[in-house]
Amino acid sequence: FRSGRFEPGPPPPSPRQLHSATLLQDGRVLIAGGKGQRDVTEQTAVVLDPGSGTYEPTGSMADARYAHTATLLPDGRVLVVGGYDNDRHRTISSAEIWDPATGRFTATGGLGSRRVYHLAFVAGDGRVIVAGGMDMSGGDYMPDPGPAEVEAWDPGTGRFSVIGHVQIGRAHV
Repeated sequence: FRSGRFEPGPPPPSPRQLHSATLLQDGRVLIAGGKGQRDVTEQTAVVLDPGSGTYEPTGSMADARYAHTATLLPDGRVLVVGGYDNDRHRTISSAEIWDPATGRFTATGGLGSRRVYHLAFVAGDGRVIVAGGMDMSGGDYMPDPGPAEVEAWDPGTGRFSVIGHVQIGRAHV
């Protein structure tokens, strides 16, 4: 993008879709999870260095997942939340943290509600707010409106708690 227009980048080591791509503080990009070839759910992650155009393998997640969120935390770590595991036909409630210093994922407190196609963002106080999404366990693409609970992950405790509710559940937000 240096020229002011989009240009082809280096091809990824393995094709994937519905993965997360998180811009890190040092300019690299963490690419995690997704659906790979033959709709296999990916557990792997790589780090793209746009400067050199190279991908480096990094730790694998405990849970294979796609359509999850990956949120950059103020301290440079990445919080990966929820998603769907196509191989097991289940929506995921777990959360993991990727640490750029070690290149490893570690488990943290999980969601109260399973979610896929949800949103997550860092609030001004450092908590990560998670809302919307749906539960596709069993492969149902037309579920009820989804979880009404709005949950917050506290970096001090590593746990989620319900902080409110929405009147109408939403997915793909």
